[in-house]
Amino acid sequence: MATGVAGAAASVPSVAEQAAADLENSQVLDATSREAINEDLAAMGQEEITTDAHALGFNAAGDAVVVLDDGSEVELASAESMEEEVAAASAGEVSVGSSVQAQSSSKGALGGIASTIAGCTGGVIGFDAILSILEKRVSYWALVKFIGGKIGPGLAVSCIAGAGGALAVYMGW
Repeated sequence: MATGVAGAAASVPSVAEQAAADLENSQVLDATSREAINEDLAAMGQEEITTDAHALGFNAAGDAVVVLDDGSEVELASAESMEEEVAAASAGEVSVGSSVQAQSSSKGALGGIASTIAGCTGGVIGFDAILSILEKRVSYWALVKFIGGKIGPGLAVSCIAGAGGALAVYMGW
């Protein structure tokens, strides 16, 4: 079977594809998925990703990143900051915002949010695990990393947005 130069060139991955392949737990973005993720990010008060974003995921260091079409990475949240935040929350050192909703420790509302997210993950992540991370009031990207580690970052963004504005208020985002 003969292969020509054109056939060989077509099989060479782009710089962005190579960089995205190096990510752990990533999602390649097309216009439709980028638009859906941006709607979800905007609903949670997070900065939207740019139109030249090729993939969303976590690099080898554990940072939440977007790979751009030119192969460069834009850090959304560092692994170190997410890990420190979860460790501080586990030790009870996280300060809570001043809103009435954020000060409420009602497991009823939080349980409903955890149930919504657990349902969205298709049961891949259990209710108790989700409730536990929500009780720590971690940052948006730390929550994406926690959930995205099991189901992928794009679906994690969608599941978090599906939990609604009450989650953002409770978490103090």
